[in-house]
Amino acid sequence: AKQEVSVFQTELAKVKEDLASLKTPERIWNPALDRTQFPVLHFDKVEIEGPIESEWPPKSHQALFFAGDARSDEAYVREIFARFLPRAYRRPVSGEEVESLAAEVWEAVRSKRMTFAQAVRQGLARVLCSSGFWFLERDAPSAPAYALASRLSYFLWSTMPDDELLSLAASGKLVDNTVLGAQVDRMLKDPRSSQLVRNFGGQWLGVREFGSVEPAKDYKDYDAALKEAGRGEAYAFFAEVLRQNLPVTNFIDSDFAVLNERLAKHYGIEGVSGPEFRRVPIKPEHHRGGVLGMAGLLTYLADGTRTLPMRRGTWVLANFFNDPPGNPPRSSPTPPGRISPSANDCNGTATRRPAPVVTPNSILTDWPWRITTPSAPGVTGRTEKVSKGRMFR
Repeated sequence: AKQEVSVFQTELAKVKEDLASLKTPERIWNPALDRTQFPVLHFDKVEIEGPIESEWPPKSHQALFFAGDARSDEAYVREIFARFLPRAYRRPVSGEEVESLAAEVWEAVRSKRMTFAQAVRQGLARVLCSSGFWFLERDAPSAPAYALASRLSYFLWSTMPDDELLSLAASGKLVDNTVLGAQVDRMLKDPRSSQLVRNFGGQWLGVREFGSVEPAKDYKDYDAALKEAGRGEAYAFFAEVLRQNLPVTNFIDSDFAVLNERLAKHYGIEGVSGPEFRRVPIKPEHHRGGVLGMAGLLTYLADGTRTLPMRRGTWVLANFFNDPPGNPPRSSPTPPGRISPSANDCNGTATRRPAPVVTPNSILTDWPWRITTPSAPGVTGRTEKVSKGRMFR
């Protein structure tokens, strides 16, 4: 062994000497150099372990095995799942539910098929794969207050009820309208209510799809910062309406916008600096009040090169009025002079067919009505008035 160590030390000294004489810059490939003249380091394998817990056993293990790892008896199995099941199912559990699971776990331990910890882990897997854990029980006649607590918590926080909600459910007070209203106010003030903005607001307004349409390269002003700001604007606006308890009509039109510096620059609004979103007063001529003037939405409802009036109208009907238009009949004729979707145009964009007189169709009912043409991504563009077959700027 001493001889092997001596040989290794000699080779190590030679490697250090070779490295010291190495004159080439590190990590720069020079094709003129002969790589065989330099020492080579070979890795057989690399193992990485983690995450490294700050304490062991971790808190999750301590919470589950609340009496420590010294116990491994049948009564301990029952106690573990009697504590765990109500949290997993978010409601009181019956003795039969606990006994059924505990018997299965203990049988695995008694027959020596598994260790105590392995058997408990199998029981946990069974619970976490059950419908009671994955789904909310909308109709739970045996525990209506617990069902209400779960629906309320997952809607506002996207997570399970906290101890206060469960305590009120246990006492039956949560079904009282006064208590329920107070809990809603408390939960909306909690930082976890940001999940309502992200999840409900993101789904309703389609914010998750913002950025899915990339404008053509001709629009040099569009960049990653504007794309991200367009998505953040919708979330910030929803949060402002929610936090200030403003009328829902602000989503249609408002005298303010929630902007950061990048968006304000794009909109031509001065006096905004920094990446943080904040409430900014706007004027009617800005055309940025509510959701319909947001850059992220306008870009999403375009095709990258032009605006799509039909798509915008469909989005308004579906998202604001819950009344999406049906599909037109196949091969339906277009009367002379009407403006309607053309089967030859991508995305059903509106096209004007030559005719001596232009009349609005069933979708565009106002007269005289207007057509918007693009000027830049997320910009409303030029509005033209259609009257008697002619366009006037």
